[in-house]
Amino acid sequence: MSNNLTLAEVMLVKNDLNTKLAGQNGDQVFGALKKILRGENPFETTTMTAKWEVREGVIYVTLPASEGTTGQGWIKRLKSKGFRLSDAAMSLLKSEDFKPTMGIVHELAILPAKFFPDSERITRTIRAEGKKRGWNELNPEVICILRENFSDDDLEKMGLWYIVGIHEPIEVDGNPHFLDAYRHDGGRWLGANWAFPLGSWRDNGAFAWSLPQVKS
Repeated sequence: MSNNLTLAEVMLVKNDLNTKLAGQNGDQVFGALKKILRGENPFETTTMTAKWEVREGVIYVTLPASEGTTGQGWIKRLKSKGFRLSDAAMSLLKSEDFKPTMGIVHELAILPAKFFPDSERITRTIRAEGKKRGWNELNPEVICILRENFSDDDLEKMGLWYIVGIHEPIEVDGNPHFLDAYRHDGGRWLGANWAFPLGSWRDNGAFAWSLPQVKS
């Protein structure tokens, strides 16, 4: 059988490639295409582990690169590893507003809740503090990656019971929610909490923002 491609076959592939390059993940397709043309493996990844450190009262975290896992994918992925997910968290992950990324190395700034006086530990004030510091509100997938990579022992070493992702709130049953990772006597949890502007928070957790992101 001949290995020569027909013009029709080439045009079909070209049209498909043009569509993907013009799509939402076009930059990722372009990067893979360049690797193929250089004779490299486009699916080869560099293994990276999560790490964290404390500087001047802020916890800085670097997470492994995102893998394009959808919300539904995270539900299956975390459950298969023994994590527990609240009903609100699963509803948030199923929302069309949950947008996964591919190849993003998320670097976070996590500010302990005790930074805020009790009377000022409300959502509106917390979001304003992050903006003042030049931090970005994160993609909710970050909390999934963080939950997968940090055990309850890790959270305990950080002195935290919960880490809330500060992101554009996603509606669950008509109410705005933030995704959060937390430890509990009953196991490792991924949850979602109300994100009303005047909602108050306990002092035994922390709030997470994204630092400028880079492609893996």
